[in-house]
This record gives sequence, structure tokens and C-alpha cells, in this order.
Amino acid sequence: SDLVMPLSRGLTAVLRGQEAFNLALIVACAVPALLLTDTALGAWLGSASAALTALLIARLVFGMLGDTHDLGGKLSARVYIAAQAWGVQLLVPQLSDAIERNTDSFAQDWLGSYNPFFYHVMLQDTQRMASYQSGIPLATPAVKKAAAARPGRVGAVWLDVGCGHNLPLTQLVVGTGEAEHVHAIEGNETAYPHIARLLAAKDELRRRVTVHRALSSDVELPPDARGDALVHEVIGVVASDEGMINILADAQERLLVDRAAIFPYFIASVAVPTGPLEVTLATVAAGLFVPGTDIYPDQQAPGLQSVFAPNARWLSETTPLIEEFHFGPDAAPLKDQMQQTTVSKWTVETPGPFAGFLLSCVLEVAPGGSRTDGLRSRTAWGAYFLRMAPPEAEPYLDAGDEVELTFTVDARSIVPEYTTAAAVRRRGTEVRYGPYGWKGPQGKNHLSPFLS
Repeated sequence: SDLVMPLSRGLTAVLRGQEAFNLALIVACAVPALLLTDTALGAWLGSASAALTALLIARLVFGMLGDTHDLGGKLSARVYIAAQAWGVQLLVPQLSDAIERNTDSFAQDWLGSYNPFFYHVMLQDTQRMASYQSGIPLATPAVKKAAAARPGRVGAVWLDVGCGHNLPLTQLVVGTGEAEHVHAIEGNETAYPHIARLLAAKDELRRRVTVHRALSSDVELPPDARGDALVHEVIGVVASDEGMINILADAQERLLVDRAAIFPYFIASVAVPTGPLEVTLATVAAGLFVPGTDIYPDQQAPGLQSVFAPNARWLSETTPLIEEFHFGPDAAPLKDQMQQTTVSKWTVETPGPFAGFLLSCVLEVAPGGSRTDGLRSRTAWGAYFLRMAPPEAEPYLDAGDEVELTFTVDARSIVPEYTTAAAVRRRGTEVRYGPYGWKGPQGKNHLSPFLS
């Protein structure tokens, strides 16, 4: 059963996903080639069928390597980053059973999963890393000063929650020279061999870092070892969707001193009303060889789809906050920020059809550092396309018409719950859409259909 179930899931995904389109092309070339065996056209179609077959096999192999091997993950991440830089829209198939799968056990699987591709996509995201590289040096002197004022403290103690297999944030903190010690917490077993090799190769890290092989919820620290500050990157496409607030609230209560700092100090999600996702020739070409992508949007009814470098007409340039979280000694306790409802309103600036909204995250690591905005820059987070109007009933909006989004988040669980509703007002009439809800992160955490 350990072999049959992944094969069954994989074949089902192949037959209903982008690979089905590739298979259809192969058949469309192969059948006429067999009927026209002795003609030049038949020979050409046969060659095309063979090339497309090789492409499909290469796509599947490329995806499996990206999922299972560090070098494969690094190479496939470069392909995704380059495609986004060239403006190629990459569509990620929707999880057909996402609502059912987002249970507490699924959250643990999500947080404990390791995928070389997604890890290297994060490391190669220059926008994301620039926020931490600019923010952490700004943050560490104040943390050190606050730690020195605490009785019995020799230097600042940091926590890195979800440190990853090569400790990028831990290394940034240690590299400032302002941290006495870092507790690096990682719940994924596959990360530990990488971490062990890294610590063996770097004396400074080995002296100043303690690695905790557990989820942060399972870590215990004595009162005199609690952290003066915490750094993390447990941020989803919708910022809270990977359980960030639940995780950090627990750490704030049990693992940090009173009035400890948490970085990033500001995290939020933003939205903008748009038309439908538009399929371009570049998207079709990318879908033929880039693993884990589709060439067409899944949503024909209200729902979410992950998309990188989205190609959709913005109806406004305004991107209001639909959820926001503040961290640090002067912020409200995280347990008081877990439930939020916002009502955002736009006046249409660019006429066009209304299909739904693009959603993504925003973060600023420390005051004065660079800000990352997932809607206004191309990041490894990408965006969600939230379809609210069915394709056959997309209203055309003129300049001056109004769009409204009501967004509710309940992040008390490690699997946050979301509810959305929309309204469009034009020519004296109002049309409402939704409500539509979901739980937790909505996307695939594998490139290969056989590992999904």
C-alpha cells in the first residue's frame, strides 16, 4: 500500500492536470502519424510526438528531482525565479481536497514537510532575503541593550523558529556580533544532517547555537534561558495561513521573556480587485515543461488558486491591508490579534471585468528596513487569486464603480480559518458574492504529482 497509493494519486493528478494537456498533444500528433506513415507529414508528426513524449517524461523527472534532491531543488528553483523575472505567469493547481485536508494533522504535516524546491525558492528570493538582511542588523543592537538591562543576563538570547537546514536567519543574527546565543528550532527531521554539517564547518555557529530537534510547541526552556528576541519566517501567501500567529503566541507565552522583541515586527496581507487571470503564450510554453504548473486557471466557481507573476488587470492601484499583525514589546499580545475582520473598499480606476481579488503578504523586519510586498514585487510567495464572480457572470465595471471585500480571519488554531464576501456597486445597483471560506495554506507542497 505504501507504493500503490502514491502511484494512484500521481496517475489521477497526471490525468486531470497539466500532464493531461501534454498527453493530448502527444496523441494528437501520434494518431495522424500512424495513419500517414509513408508521408513527410507523418514523419514530422511522429517526430513531434516523440519530442513531446520526451518533454513530458523530462517534466515529471524534473519535478521529482526538485522534490527529493537538494541539487534538483536548487535548479528547479532557478527555473521558477527566472520565469517570474521574465514575467511568465505560473499557475499552481488547486488542491481539490484542500478544505478536507486542512486538519490539525495536515498542519503538522505541512509544517514538518521539507521540500528542496520550495526551500531554495525562498533562499533565492532576493526581495525576501533583502528584508531580513537589512532589518536584522537594525534590530540586534536594541535587543542587546534591552537584554543587558535584565538582571543576570550576560548577552542577548535569540530564538529562530523554523530555522531551516542551513540556518539563514540564525547566521544573520550571529553575524551581527550582537547575539550571545541562538536557540535554532526546527521540526523537520531531514534538516538535521545539513545543520550538523554546517555547525561542524563553522566554529562561531557551533559555539553560539543550540539546535532543538522539535516543533516550537514541543520545546521547553528554563526561565533563565528564555529568549530576548525571536526571528522567524513562518509567513504564508496570506500572511497568517501557515499557523504563524498560533505558533508565535505560544512562543511568546512560554519561550520568551516579558516584552521580548519579535521580527519581522510588522506582517500583513493585502488585496486588490482584478479581472480574470489571463493565459498568455508564455504561460502555455512554461506549462509544457515547468513541473507543478498548469496553463489554465482552475477556478470556474468561487475559490483560490496559487499564482506566480499573476497576469490580471488591476481595477485599482490601492492595496489595503486585510489583516495585520504587530509584534514586539509595545504591541498588543498576539492572543489578542488572532481574530480580525476588515472591510476594504475600492473605487474603480481602470475599467474592466471584475472576477475577484489577488491576495498576498507584506512584511517589514525592523523599523527602517526594506519592506517586501507580495503584490507589488515578484516574490517566492506569489499570490492567491480569489475568484468571486463566475466567468459567465463577471460584471464589467467602469471608472467610479465600487468594489468591497469583507475578510475575516480566525487564527486561534494552527490551521487558521478564513471567510470572504464581496460586493460590487454600479449604476445604482449592488451585487453580492460569497461567502467563500477556507482553512490554512492553499497550494501544493510538491512539484511531482506522484509526491503530492
